[in-house]
Amino acid sequence: MSLDTDYAIPIPRTAKAVSTSDRGTLGLYQRTIRGGYNKGMALTNITVGTDPVALPSDSMAGRERVIVQNQHATASLYVGTDGVAPTAGGGIIILAGKDREFDLGPDLVLFGVSGAASIPVAVLELS
Repeated sequence: MSLDTDYAIPIPRTAKAVSTSDRGTLGLYQRTIRGGYNKGMALTNITVGTDPVALPSDSMAGRERVIVQNQHATASLYVGTDGVAPTAGGGIIILAGKDREFDLGPDLVLFGVSGAASIPVAVLELS
């Protein structure tokens, strides 16, 4: 069997071997192999209501990942495109007190909406 170099993944010398059963550190090593999120971060707190709002309104240059946390005690947050709606099938749901991670570049805009009048949302961008 020959190695197909078109699909080879270069692994830096600093990367450590890890078994797939070591789930606690697997994500850390995957980010190390990819280069990691070590260029910058930005935290934005946003109030989301019944009209879709950008999460965040201005994206960080060079952004690679977005973590969205619904900080409300009972209300759900729905995320998606600018047409996201607070209904079943209207977007990706983030339950109260939960978060979701998205691999999004700076040119993609994520929107959020809720059925409640105002819920606090934290958005952490990583590059």
